Amino acid sequence: MPLTEEKNLEYAGVKGIPHLREAGSAVRHRTGDWRVFKPKINHAKCISCKICFAFCPDSAIHWITAGRRQSRLQSAAGARELPVIDYHLCKGCLICKQECPVKAITADLDSHEDENGAKEKSE
Repeated sequence: MPLTEEKNLEYAGVKGIPHLREAGSAVRHRTGDWRVFKPKINHAKCISCKICFAFCPDSAIHWITAGRRQSRLQSAAGARELPVIDYHLCKGCLICKQECPVKAITADLDSHEDENGAKEKSE
């Protein structure tokens, strides 16, 4: 299959940065169950550069709009976009951690428990 020239790629959400639009089979197979390391994002350190989003091979990082905050990163409407990791898709490759320019992403061994200490269920 020939490579597509960059000028012919369609962009969605992040102008100038090609990225996966769908998580492929990871959605059907819940590849997050394979994870050994669990990345965590420190939103206080995050500069919303979207590098983690662009490099994630599994499309496991999504963006939410936070409430109004006093920050240099606010949009015109006063809200700030923050990355959120979908742990059902994240395989724990830690590419996001490696690429983060401000080291806002850390990683721990994954116990596969949710925030309340309950084991995550494979559906």
